[in-house]
Amino acid sequence: MITEAQINAVIQKLQDSAELHTEEIDHLINANSIYLQYVDREGEVLFIEEKDYLEAIIYVILDVTGLIVTDIDKIIKLEEHNWEVMQSSKTITDAFDTYFAEYPEEDLLAYVEDSISVPDDEEGFDFLTQVGKEYMVVKCKSLIDYTLSQVS
Repeated sequence: MITEAQINAVIQKLQDSAELHTEEIDHLINANSIYLQYVDREGEVLFIEEKDYLEAIIYVILDVTGLIVTDIDKIIKLEEHNWEVMQSSKTITDAFDTYFAEYPEEDLLAYVEDSISVPDDEEGFDFLTQVGKEYMVVKCKSLIDYTLSQVS
């Protein structure tokens, strides 16, 4: 199980990095290039700022889990399920309530929730749209689910 401290350490590493594309980041991106290309292709509903933000959240998940995505079909199936939950929920908060029910990676899912749950008046986050938030949640939740499927 990933802890909040582990997540914060990755975030701090990103913030401390003078140059975002260090050798370690490049390796992680190259190892997951098929997955990242898939996310980029699918991200037509996002504005450029939202795409960049999603990539940063995904990077944290990939880094903290050490995950290399090899099965896009499995990701697609997980996304289909997570979209069903999102679409059957009245709000993103309701969807998170369902997602959190007995979820083993609670801190990682909470990181995703915190990342998209910024107050409307928070400066610098006005680029996040409702559609973008839902999309990001489904992508990130599915990536975490994929991580869990690789452990079991």
